Amino acid sequence: MIVGVSGVLLLVAPAAIREGIGGRSMAGFVVIQLSVIGWVTGALLQKRVRMTASPVVAGAVQQFAAGLAMFLPGALFEKVPAAIPTRQVLAVSYLVVFGSLLGYSCFVYAMTHLSAALVSVYTFVNPIVAVGLGWLFFREPFGWREMAAMLVIFTGVLLVQRSEAAAVQRRTATIT
Repeated sequence: MIVGVSGVLLLVAPAAIREGIGGRSMAGFVVIQLSVIGWVTGALLQKRVRMTASPVVAGAVQQFAAGLAMFLPGALFEKVPAAIPTRQVLAVSYLVVFGSLLGYSCFVYAMTHLSAALVSVYTFVNPIVAVGLGWLFFREPFGWREMAAMLVIFTGVLLVQRSEAAAVQRRTATIT
């Protein structure tokens, strides 16, 4: 996990250094890491609870509850502009469909069928997808630092997968 977080830090470091520790990039990084810790904790607890509902229904209920929880703060603290640009509408629509509906449903489904260690690699794959989409659609820079960060992140994913494979082999050897 430390290897993967190091790769993500490599992606965020230039903006965090430029803005300082109190800047938005570092604050965003910390908030995202805290939310990942919360998500993983919830996912591990969910793995221990026996559910009779399908994973898709469970994911829908969780997303609905999150939407309700965020509605009040959003309504109180966010101002809705008179006109919303098409690009922003498309960006939010993309996030709703792929980031929430499809992505989260796949995550819940994977948690019911795979080990938590294997599913946890999503936290490292998401920054890679974000960098790729940023480069493809918004011409964000992609250079040696981004490539190095991806290699570090992939190394973290590889370590998790190898440790998971070793654990499965140990369990199989113990049973036989």
